[in-house]
Amino acid sequence: MPFLVEIFMNDPLYLYELENSTLEKILHLDDTDKHKYFLTLIRTYYPNSDKETKSELMAAYMASFIVEYIYRNHDLLGSAFTLTYTPTGMVREMANDLYNFEESYKYQIN
Repeated sequence: MPFLVEIFMNDPLYLYELENSTLEKILHLDDTDKHKYFLTLIRTYYPNSDKETKSELMAAYMASFIVEYIYRNHDLLGSAFTLTYTPTGMVREMANDLYNFEESYKYQIN
């Protein structure tokens, strides 16, 4: 997997910094190689995680890369939502830009 981003301990990995071609190659890896790639991320950024946490992290990484791909490739989604990232290569949250109201309307329930 030489085309993949090299991972260095303590260096942040932000999904928005990945080239589109790199993101696509990661998502199109066969299941074994994709598992190895995400396991490398987990071992790098979460070295002391137990088996259960590793399983949760694996799902979070896979889903984050899929969300990033969809976000980049769907114009309406990208124009209406904002992604927040972790420095360990995951999407932390997706916020609807509609809720960036003035403070007086911030807690209005519709």
